[in-house]
Amino acid sequence: MNNSVFSRRVFLKGSVVAVTALALSSCNSDSASSTSCSISGELLDLLDVEIAPPFFSATQGQFDNIVHTEFRLKLTNISNSDIMLEPNNFAMFLDGQRTELSNDRLSNSKFGYLLDQMPIKPGETVKGYLLTETSKSPDSYKIVITYNNKTAVIEWSVSSGSHTQNKPWYE
Repeated sequence: MNNSVFSRRVFLKGSVVAVTALALSSCNSDSASSTSCSISGELLDLLDVEIAPPFFSATQGQFDNIVHTEFRLKLTNISNSDIMLEPNNFAMFLDGQRTELSNDRLSNSKFGYLLDQMPIKPGETVKGYLLTETSKSPDSYKIVITYNNKTAVIEWSVSSGSHTQNKPWYE
């Protein structure tokens, strides 16, 4: 018999609420004033990047809990050519540790899986999510997007300050 006050499921659900409450604003390549997120790199000459606060979620699997960090991205092609992103264009880091994109599609997002919406035509905007498997709610995130030898680096720290928006695109 387990004498714990909180079950693992209750703890994981509470973690989702806590992380979402800590990070309430999106980050984009135009908002240098955000203290919780930064986006930089030469890829921004081709692609405008916005990212929502990361979502930490847990799903009860058949044998174990499946825990994901979900990233919702809004990408606008500002180049004159199609942009085709694939899993190998993304390097994901949670608390400084490299992690791979998950093959799961277990999202509550109203947006589709980001890589199913490729290519991005010139002038087109796509919104979608990517998932990574994780064992806990991370304090820092880093996403490196590489395309045609150009990179964009997104760095996010949950413990940093944040600001609010009236109608965020990611809800």
